Amino acid sequence: MYRRTLCFEASSVTSLTIGSSRILLSASFRFITFEDIAHLEKRIQKMLTFTKEEGVMKELLLKIGRELGRLGLVSSHSGNLSIRTKEGLLITRHKAMLASLSEEDLVEAPLFGQVEGASSELEVHQSIYLNTEAKAIIHCHPPYAVLLSLYLEEIKPVDAEGKHILQSVPVVEFKESVASKEVAQALPHYLKTKKIVIIRGHGSFAIGDDLEEALMYTSSLESSAKILYLALLLQAIVEKTPKGGVS
Repeated sequence: MYRRTLCFEASSVTSLTIGSSRILLSASFRFITFEDIAHLEKRIQKMLTFTKEEGVMKELLLKIGRELGRLGLVSSHSGNLSIRTKEGLLITRHKAMLASLSEEDLVEAPLFGQVEGASSELEVHQSIYLNTEAKAIIHCHPPYAVLLSLYLEEIKPVDAEGKHILQSVPVVEFKESVASKEVAQALPHYLKTKKIVIIRGHGSFAIGDDLEEALMYTSSLESSAKILYLALLLQAIVEKTPKGGVS
């Protein structure tokens, strides 16, 4: 049975040049079949699909960065985001302004080793991806949650939604809490059973199947932390107020 062919290409050519003339001595050819074309089309389609997926990932990183800024969960140059990719991860650059991210602020990185320009927390992100099921990570510094982490061993929401989404958020402490190997080695242990943890006096790390899920845990933590702080403050005021009220 013969295969249909479209055309052929020379795979090797032998020639002899005499003066200004070139004489063809021999040549061998490889036939290009429809199967070859189909295989090439599949490869091109795969490349286009990957490029499209990468574009969607970048757009989502920019969107979530802006949302973190809008919600007041980061200061001007703090925090970092990443998404797991087929080859490694896509992470924000060192000292990027999350509230006004551009594609130039995104860095492709492998799961091992440092990359110039990437966030200083790259090693922590790599370790989380290697040791948990996380597909996306948000690290930021939500003010009320950070405040409570200075005094509590865990943040237990008192509001109904916080109880439903978070149950409780462990507060973990490290000698060096910022971009340290200690954090990179220990944090995945907590994130195997919790979607979000907070490092004492530093900030939260949230994971999810996508960035939107990680954002949900991050914003829920800050909302519940604010309610808890105000509840504790009100409780202290009530306890100090005479039973007869203020005269």
